[in-house]
This record gives sequence, C-alpha cells and structure tokens, in this order.
Amino acid sequence: MGVAGSNERLAILMIAIGARPWSRATSELFRDYAKKCGATFILQTEEPSEADFPLPAMPDSPGRAHKRVYALKAFLPWRLLAQEGYDRVLVVDDSCCVKHDAPNVFDFIEPGAVGLTETSHAHAELSFKEIRKYLKARGEPEIPYNPEHYMNSGVMLYTRGMADAISPERILAAREMLFAAYPHQTLTYYLLNSARVPLTILPKAFNRLPASTLSPGEWTNMTDATPYLRDDDDTYIYHVTGAFKRREVLIPSLALHLLARTDPERARAVAATMPPPSDVATPPVAPPSIARRIARKLRSLVR
Repeated sequence: MGVAGSNERLAILMIAIGARPWSRATSELFRDYAKKCGATFILQTEEPSEADFPLPAMPDSPGRAHKRVYALKAFLPWRLLAQEGYDRVLVVDDSCCVKHDAPNVFDFIEPGAVGLTETSHAHAELSFKEIRKYLKARGEPEIPYNPEHYMNSGVMLYTRGMADAISPERILAAREMLFAAYPHQTLTYYLLNSARVPLTILPKAFNRLPASTLSPGEWTNMTDATPYLRDDDDTYIYHVTGAFKRREVLIPSLALHLLARTDPERARAVAATMPPPSDVATPPVAPPSIARRIARKLRSLVR
C-alpha cells in the first residue's frame, strides 16, 4: 500500500452537471473527506466552454444521452493534472456517499498508477466488443482485454504522470466510443490500456452499492437504504447507480443520514435546501417480449 506524499497536491473532484439536486448533500460528505485526506475539494457544476473542450455535438442515440458529460469525466481530471498542477485527483460521481471513517484513498495507490474498482465482467465484454470494432475499423493494434481491470468509473484515482493518456486530443479521437452502452467506462478502458498506464485495483469497499446483499429486483423502487447499513459494514463509499430508479429520494436520504452522524445541525440545514422529491415513482422499464428475447438470442448465436 502506498502512502500519499506530504508535498503532493491532491484533489477530489465531484462532477454534478445538470439537474442534480442531491449533490448538495453528497458534496458535503466529500468536502469533509477531502479535508481528512489533505486534498482540495472541487464541485464541478458547469461545463467547460466549447473552446476549452471542442467535442462535436453527438446525438443521444445510440447509447446514452449527455455524451459530452461522460467525456468530461476524462477531460476534467486531465485539466486538473496537466494544467492546474495537481499530482493526483480522485474523481467521484455525485451519486456517491462517503462515510466519515473511510481511510485515505490516496494511501492505497502508488503514485504513477490509476486506481479503480472492478465491476461486472458482462459489462466489460460489452465494452470490449465496442473497442475491438473501433480498432479493427482503423487498423489499429489490439490492446489487452482483462475483465479484472474493467472499472466502474464512479470512483477513479488519476495521477499526473498518466495525464497524456486522457488528453483532450485522445478523447476527441476516440469519441465514437461514447455511443457504447457504458460510454465512459468503454472510453476510459481504451484510453488507459492503449497508453499502457499502470492500473491498481482499489478495494471494492471504495465503490459499493448500498443494500448490496439484496437482489436487483429489490433495488428498483427503494427510497431508503439506511436500514441496511450495519455496524459491521466495511463499505467506505456507497455508490447509488442507475440500478436504483428512485435516486432523487434515495441519494439524499443516504447522504443526510451519513452527514447527521457527525454534524446533525449541518445535515438539517442541508435538508432544508433540498427540493421535495417526486411522489411518483419512475415506472420500471418493461422487459422485452419473449419473441424479442428469442430473436436476440438467435442473433448472438450466429455472430
């Protein structure tokens, strides 16, 4: 385990662009955590100008909407490392909640490496398929495909020595990967591995779903995860992903609960600024019909 150097300039960057009211609560948690780590906390709520990051307009489909924001998850840490002089930057989604007793994440990664947490191997294979297609179309050499090094990009630690790997020029050149089902994860895996950046796996405790022992079906309309926070829970950072459909309720309730453990008065003050959540649950997406599932399976067999 590495130790954060006392002379390093460290930053924790939370990206909350768009209508993200829960970031009012999650940012308070990471503001405290940054002080504990000896880092500067940065809450990014505005997009950089087109002149600073000239990504051409990209349609919402195929893939996900707001592709420029996904690309900014690589560009913004590059800017902090390459232009603003930070030595290491932890980038977190605004849907993450850190516990007050979490250890210093910078102590877990040797300077020079990228820190990441592993995620689904099935997601990895979907991203690898897109990368292979991209490389083949351009006649570029293959890169290593290791699902053990495929990251959930909600929590990533970058270092200045590998800033060139996520430079704007490389992001713009590979922007077609933003059409993938997992846009930032696909793009970032390609950028890091094609540049042969050393990767270090962080403990999963730094990026874990709340109520992770439940089945996915039980997450769909969950609005309160606090009953599942056990005293012996070794999670450091809870990540409320899109698997939870009521995030506008779940994230603030979790963040404020954690903040109240150390500063009840501030938790009440932040709660008073939060907009009331919608009373209407987001309808679940209907599963594909049996005919569509059979057709999709047949297509997969003949590829």
